[in-house]
Amino acid sequence: MTVTQRSAAVFAAPAALTALALIAAPGVASAAPGAASAAVPRHVTVLVANRGSGTVSPIFTTTNRAGKRIRTGGVPQAIAITPDYKMAYVANGGSGTVTPVRIRTGAARAPVKVGAFPDAIVISPDGKMAYVASTIASA
Repeated sequence: MTVTQRSAAVFAAPAALTALALIAAPGVASAAPGAASAAVPRHVTVLVANRGSGTVSPIFTTTNRAGKRIRTGGVPQAIAITPDYKMAYVANGGSGTVTPVRIRTGAARAPVKVGAFPDAIVISPDGKMAYVASTIASA
């Protein structure tokens, strides 16, 4: 399944992958739970959440090569990109955190505790807020 809007596309993730973030062209689209996309001018990168290793892999589509894995937290579930394309936020279901990742450098910042099993995340249009959803209510 592919959904296209303003030249950005998102692909439904296979069962082994829980989140994809496409950083490529203007626009934002989403196709499936656990899949997200956004665009960064002059860069074509797909961020893939690796549930088993607690990492995110950048895939550079211009070379079809994977970059160095970025450690995020236990069971990364979803990825959201800020409108200015500077940051990715990874919801880590296994550790109850969201990890900010600087897109240009691939550097992860300190994770933010958000509660039990965050499994979805979106960024506000102005980039000032991240909204995180959980399948498990926190006490």
